[in-house]
Amino acid sequence: MKKDYSIESLRGLAIILVLGLHISNDAPLQPVQELYSYIAYTFQNVRIPLFTVISGYLYSMRPAEKGAVFVFLQGKARRIILPFFVVATAEYFATSLTPGVNNPTSIHEIWRIFIFPYEHYWFLQAIFVVFIVTAIIEIRGGLESFRSWAVTFSLTLIPFILLPGDSFQFFAIGPAFYILPFFILGIGINRYRAQLFDRKNLMICGAVFLFSFLLHQFLWFEGNVQIGGKRTMLGLFLSVSACILLFYIRRPIWGLNFIGTYAFSIYLYQGFGTAIGRRLGEALPDVSPHSYFLVVLSSGIFVGIIAEMVFRRSKVLSMFMLGQK
Repeated sequence: MKKDYSIESLRGLAIILVLGLHISNDAPLQPVQELYSYIAYTFQNVRIPLFTVISGYLYSMRPAEKGAVFVFLQGKARRIILPFFVVATAEYFATSLTPGVNNPTSIHEIWRIFIFPYEHYWFLQAIFVVFIVTAIIEIRGGLESFRSWAVTFSLTLIPFILLPGDSFQFFAIGPAFYILPFFILGIGINRYRAQLFDRKNLMICGAVFLFSFLLHQFLWFEGNVQIGGKRTMLGLFLSVSACILLFYIRRPIWGLNFIGTYAFSIYLYQGFGTAIGRRLGEALPDVSPHSYFLVVLSSGIFVGIIAEMVFRRSKVLSMFMLGQK
């Protein structure tokens, strides 16, 4: 399948936002913490939703089919769960045994990382659950028309709104219900773009985004940030409208499309990449907070890219470390 570099550019943007948030509370940023907290707050309802909408959009190109659901899920398990087990285990051992780690882990608790959310790997567990749920919906006809898709999307909003963020942590089932609406939205953007990108709907979407974004910003300066957080109605309106508009205006952007091509590996290996970047950033003499941030962010990106380039040279390593055939 020929790559759509406008989609890869969106993935590049999404992975940069994801890494940036994970760095935003580092101690060396303390002198300018308010700025980075504000940036993290501004994009908190875009980064993971956008990442998930892209996943749904790509899924819709190769959906689950009746009679081949097991084969479909088997492929997703190889692509997602196998490298999750391998890389999460490696990171857990590293944080357990490496001297000077701020939050050392107990080696006896390693079993927990395979059945409960662990670090950023929660998304891999959750997205696999989403693939299972979506496959069931797909073969039952819940996405075969714009009407059925709209009903399905609406139904996914019920657990999104009602379930507390810390509910059903077993294999990230609760977090899966957080990202499920955005996955279904991505499917709709691909299959029913004519309806969603209708001029009237785009104008409504633009108005919703403008209102929700301005209100979201107002709440920051008023100190009521929880009202615009995850799993809030305001956060939902902002996420959905922003993702639709980003897909509508998307264009190939040099640099971002290159990073987006390696987004999965960057996400998978960000723990190692940012750890190396933090050591480098803290070792630099008289480094400014902004330079530190760029060093850690760049390291998180480049380690993921290098890891994929190296592991792809071996079929065995490519399968176990990247989930690729």
